[in-house]
Amino acid sequence: MTYTNLQSATATQQKGWKIDDLTVALSNLMNNMTVRYKTDEMGAFDTIINLPELSLKMGKAFDLLKVEFNKLVDEKEKDKTANAEAKKMINGMFAKMRDSFTKEENVEVLFLDDLIAMHSIYGFEMTLNKPDDLEIYYNLFDGHSVLGVGKIALTAINKAADECKIDVTEQPDKEEMKAFMVEFVNSIMPETSEEKLSPSDFKIDASTKFTYIMSLTSGWMKKVTYTNKNNVTAGKNTSKTIKKKEYKLL
Repeated sequence: MTYTNLQSATATQQKGWKIDDLTVALSNLMNNMTVRYKTDEMGAFDTIINLPELSLKMGKAFDLLKVEFNKLVDEKEKDKTANAEAKKMINGMFAKMRDSFTKEENVEVLFLDDLIAMHSIYGFEMTLNKPDDLEIYYNLFDGHSVLGVGKIALTAINKAADECKIDVTEQPDKEEMKAFMVEFVNSIMPETSEEKLSPSDFKIDASTKFTYIMSLTSGWMKKVTYTNKNNVTAGKNTSKTIKKKEYKLL
């Protein structure tokens, strides 16, 4: 099976800081990349089969981004010493991010949200309007994982339209996700940076809701709607973002 990501994340609300050019650029890195993957006999996601190709494309994307951000430095910083220092920091960060984002196991993680969203609930047995608890494992970079909790519920059956509606809500453990984010952000910062975070500087509150519309006769998904909310505080800065995606599969 194949999937092409044609959508990007957008920050719909910010307080305290502006979502900067780097955040927007990183959120768009995966646009127009085609993922080839396998599912199991139940239709659940199994594995991505073109990871080497995706890794290569990710590396080229980071190379182009680095060039563009060096151009931005030239536009915004005319003092030669400050310009050189800014470029040294940016190039160092991009080198570390490129190394991390092009590892095949990390490339897979980048696409898992979308792929799992489209395939994760195949094989569940559900009763109308009786929610079941979920234990979630969030796979993150470099083999890290974070626990989470959620609920799944069959909320509507429409025989005339040959479809049913399934809602899933989930959220990661705040403390585990905070520990990972602090470690990851600090890992890509220059060694001499004074901007490194401590756990006490960082807070994260994340939640995700999926709404699935499934065909009753074929058992295949017609549409998946995904809404992710993140409130992140890093030091004195706070960012509130909402990402919305819709997948039409039939």
